[in-house]
Amino acid sequence: MKFLTDLQYKKLLDLNDMNDIIELRRDHNLQIEDITRDFNNKLQDAERTVSIAEDRAELVLEQKTSELNGRIQSLLLEKGNLTKEVEILTKAFENMGFDVKDMKEILNKLVDGIVSKNQIQLINNGKL
Repeated sequence: MKFLTDLQYKKLLDLNDMNDIIELRRDHNLQIEDITRDFNNKLQDAERTVSIAEDRAELVLEQKTSELNGRIQSLLLEKGNLTKEVEILTKAFENMGFDVKDMKEILNKLVDGIVSKNQIQLINNGKL
């Protein structure tokens, strides 16, 4: 819909010739076509912009997912290595014939011996 200026309205009222009306209508239709074309161009630009933004977001998501998967794999390998190391150390303590509790008891006895007599006495109770 087009709004007419006062001057255009007066001209329209004063028109006796049909050609002037046809020309005004043609101008009006051209304006509508221009507005429609401009709207369609802006719509296409907006669709392209959205598409580009979606592609960028997908690319960033793929990169971050790849990085996190690599980190997870690295951490899983490290966990496996540390688990093996713990097993090896546990087995080594078992093979030594005593565990950490025995070590604590031995150290406590040594400390008690030093504090009480200023000497170290070894008491063999069959564990060593």
